[in-house]
Amino acid sequence: MSLQGFLAEAKHHVTEPIQEKHKIWDSYWHDSRIFSTVAESSPQAEATLEAHWAEFFNELPNGAAILDLGCGNGHVCLMAARASEATGKHFRIFGVDSAAIDPVKFVPKEELLKTVEFKGQVPMEVLPYQSGQFDAVVSQYGMEFGDSRAPAEAVRVMKRGAKFCAIMFAANTAPVVQVASKMRQSQFLLNGTKLFEVATAVSQALHHIEKSPQEDGAPRDTKKYLQKFSDEVERTMAKFKNTDSEIVEAVITSLQHVFVIRKTTEINSQVNMIALMKKRIGSHVARLDAITRAAVGDSGLLGFKRKLADAGLMGVAHSQVIVDGVGVIGVKVTGTR
Repeated sequence: MSLQGFLAEAKHHVTEPIQEKHKIWDSYWHDSRIFSTVAESSPQAEATLEAHWAEFFNELPNGAAILDLGCGNGHVCLMAARASEATGKHFRIFGVDSAAIDPVKFVPKEELLKTVEFKGQVPMEVLPYQSGQFDAVVSQYGMEFGDSRAPAEAVRVMKRGAKFCAIMFAANTAPVVQVASKMRQSQFLLNGTKLFEVATAVSQALHHIEKSPQEDGAPRDTKKYLQKFSDEVERTMAKFKNTDSEIVEAVITSLQHVFVIRKTTEINSQVNMIALMKKRIGSHVARLDAITRAAVGDSGLLGFKRKLADAGLMGVAHSQVIVDGVGVIGVKVTGTR
């Protein structure tokens, strides 16, 4: 997650309750982001993915019905809608996700998302569609999160001659390595620092000083309390002197913002903001852990391809998705019903 993305999520969760662990992706998509975590962090990756999907959708027939599995806020659906508009082929586009998605609500700037039929809280293992309904089934960083039933279910809803294409996280590739780094940072914030506890104590102390009657016109001594937080920040950053610290810096910036707005924000709201940030990091760790577990290795890829073939997909093949200057960002699996 980018610094900007984390700050946006932290702001959102001042008023939004933290989701249960089994809904860890809800909050991720309840924001204005359209991209998956890979495209969000790399313009080059975004361009490569969009070029791939443009080519894929341009080859589909007029009136094609397309299903996107694990669609999130609809990045791939949007690519299909743009291809439909550009070619005049009038695609019918559907997107499902197990999270409580609502792309039209959360990404209002993308008008074409209104042409897509989205269904949230729908597992890809049990799709609410008839057999042989779709001309294409696609997925971008989604199918690897499904269980062993997902490949057969994807094939079930495909027409004869329909195209399948899934781009998935692959073990030991650049995005997964970055995820591992972010997970280490997030886990350290939770278990190796007292940033949140110190921030809470400092907020309460500043509130007490600034709201107490001033004696003899003496200046209020707030610097020593802010210094306590600065000392904890220094101790935390010392652990990341020679390594990535994007998440750590984002959290520190968010906590510092609480002090900035303290004079216009009730103390209870300040304390709640800090508590919610900490819970937010917990959800972030759960998502990062889910990505590292879902990333397919050689044996997982072989098993996925075998399940697709056993379900009736023909010509099942895979290739790496490579971005200049970035490296491999995933593995692409293709086939025809």
